[in-house]
Parts: sequence; structure tokens; C-alpha cells
Amino acid sequence: MNPLVETLLLNNEAATLFHSNQCLSRAADAYQKSLCNVQSLLRGHHHTALMDPPLHSTLVSPERCSHYSFPNASSMTPSPARDNFYLFQRALYLNAPSAADVSSPSSPQAICQALPILGSVVLFNSAILYHKNAVLTGESFSLDKAQQLYKASLQFATSQGATNPTDWLITIAASNNLAQIAYEKGLIDEVNERLDDLSFLMSRGGSLERLQGIFTVAEIEGFLSNAAMTGGFKSSPAA
Repeated sequence: MNPLVETLLLNNEAATLFHSNQCLSRAADAYQKSLCNVQSLLRGHHHTALMDPPLHSTLVSPERCSHYSFPNASSMTPSPARDNFYLFQRALYLNAPSAADVSSPSSPQAICQALPILGSVVLFNSAILYHKNAVLTGESFSLDKAQQLYKASLQFATSQGATNPTDWLITIAASNNLAQIAYEKGLIDEVNERLDDLSFLMSRGGSLERLQGIFTVAEIEGFLSNAAMTGGFKSSPAA
């Protein structure tokens, strides 16, 4: 199968598993395969500026995965993080390929054009999964992994100027969720810095109608609620 299409299908499979309250371990496995495919495609098409170090550092070794268990997701429900800090929790889908795309190879130019957005989505979705696991279990490895993945997804999303809606969504949502992680870790300066970025990004996003083309009303309200707290944090759970 075309490796670009395979990565897209793996991402969408994992997103479905994430949203359907099925085992998080299966979603994690699909995302891991997607990340490995992205890394291979980056190396094959000389996207070295994106490949190292962020993507390499986000890959969990197979040995680590085999000893790392995710809980059954039956208890997963969309909810804000603790202390009313809104957390974006929607995994993203990529457009389904046509039948012809599945069997035919992609041109080098098509691969180079697709990799930044493909990489940013896969990294972001992986971050959402690990972050959700951290919220459910309090496991520090998951929180650290989510932080690494969000930062890598931001690098991918901004590598082309964040001009398309998907990159814009990831830039805003990752900044929001990184602020929540910093809050959990007691990094108050970073919390306020991330929320300041979020406030700027939301104002730069333009009209409410434009934002509603990317986010739900509830998501926009959550971001605005967090952004309104910029500069207001003095203590946090880890402090």
C-alpha cells in the first residue's frame, strides 16, 4: 500500500478507537505505527529540518510499549481538566483517500507537500491520547510524553506558516493543552506564557465565524476561558 495513504488510514483508525471508548492501547499502537511511517517518509524525502530531533524523540521504543499499559477507555468522557482548566480532547481525522490513491504511489512532490500536515496531525493525536491517559491515571510518563508530542506537532504545524485550518487548529489547541501540562507540573511562568500565546492566537484568529469553522462553540468557549486567566496563576498542583 502507498505509505502515505497507510499512515492516513492508521491515523483515522486510531482516532476512531480513541473516540469510541475502545482500548487506548490499540489506538496507541496505531499512532506508533503512523509515527514510524512519518519518520521513514521524512528521511526518504530529506525533510531533515522536521525529522530531528523532535520526531525521533517522540517515538516510544517497541520494548517500552510492550511494558506500558493504557487503561480500558470505558471511563473516558469529554471533560475539563481539574480546577476548571479546559482541555481540548478531540482527535483529528484526515481526509479519506480515493480507491486510486490506495494502490498508486505518491509522487515525491506530493509526499513533500503532505508530510508537514500529516506529521502535525499524527503527532497531535498521539499527544491527545497520552494526555488523556495522564488525566485518567496521573501517570507522569504519559504527561511527559504528551508534552513532547505537542511541542513536536507545533513545530510541524508552524513549519509552513500555519496558514491552513488544520495547522491553525493544532497551533491553538496544542498551546492550550501545553498550558494545562505546565500547570500540572507547577511551571507557573510557562503556564502564563502559554496562555498569553493562546490569547494572542485567539485574537489573531479573526471573527467568531472563522473560529467556528474550525472549532465547536464549546471548544472556543473553553479556550477563551483559559486565555482570560493569563497572568493569574500563582500556584498549581505540583507547586
